[in-house]
Amino acid sequence: MCKPLSDYLRLLREYTREAITYGGFALAVFVYMDFRTLVREQTATNAVICEKLRDIDLRLATLEHTKK
Repeated sequence: MCKPLSDYLRLLREYTREAITYGGFALAVFVYMDFRTLVREQTATNAVICEKLRDIDLRLATLEHTKK
C-alpha cells in the first residue's frame, strides 16, 4: 500500500468519531432546512385553501339566503 494512502487511513481511523459527528451535524442541518421548506410550502397552500373555502362558504350562504 502506498504511504500517503496508509497515512490517510490511519488518520481516518484516529478521527472516526469526529468525522461521524460532523457528518451527523451536516445531515441534521440539511433535514432541518428541508423541513422548513416543507412547512413554508404547506402554510402557503393552507392559506390559499382557507381563502377558497371562505369564498365557497360565502357563496353558499348567499344562495341559501336568496332562496328563502
